[in-house]
Amino acid sequence: MAVVVSQSQSGLAKAGPLPRKVLTGSCVVLLVGTASTKRPVRRNGNPNASLAKYMTHAAENFANIPIPLGGKLTRIDATTMEMVVPRFELFDVWMQPRAQTHVAVYGDYAEVTSGNGDCVLEGSHHIQSLKLQELYNLDVRITFKWDDVAKAPNPQIFAKGKIEVEVDIPLPFAIMPAPIIKAGGDLAMNTVLNVMMPSFMDKLASDYNEWAVKQPVA
Repeated sequence: MAVVVSQSQSGLAKAGPLPRKVLTGSCVVLLVGTASTKRPVRRNGNPNASLAKYMTHAAENFANIPIPLGGKLTRIDATTMEMVVPRFELFDVWMQPRAQTHVAVYGDYAEVTSGNGDCVLEGSHHIQSLKLQELYNLDVRITFKWDDVAKAPNPQIFAKGKIEVEVDIPLPFAIMPAPIIKAGGDLAMNTVLNVMMPSFMDKLASDYNEWAVKQPVA
């Protein structure tokens, strides 16, 4: 069992990772959403304005970026953000996950991750009545890479995201064929991710360009 360290400003408990739940229902499906994109930024010869330096403060900088469709990022501390995911629907159930995400920077890439224990489901009355909070495993990983020395005219920021949600589908939805549920769930998550990431990357590139021109010349 994870030990709760403190309560974040967002209301989500700051805790260590929780073990995956063992889902034993008659209809357990793995829903997957993926997206990848890249954006150029203006080349800047100032070492103080490198992409690497900008990304060392990834949590702070990411939290400045608006998310479309009602999503939101809020910085909690130097390595943690709260992310409100844009609302999505599966059949007549709508949900809007609110997750504590962890940001780690490693040289020329950064990872944003979230998992069990980090997420609270908000949405339609089905969330409570069907006890959906107890019936899923979550794995979110979004990787950002950058290249300050590319031979192309402009440096690039690359992003690749994957969300996996293993769900123990409750009745009455469990009577539906699992492939139909998976197809609907995959479509919903891919739609959200492929709207959210390109918009985020457009604004991230713009934020970097504005930040870079304000840095003192080395």
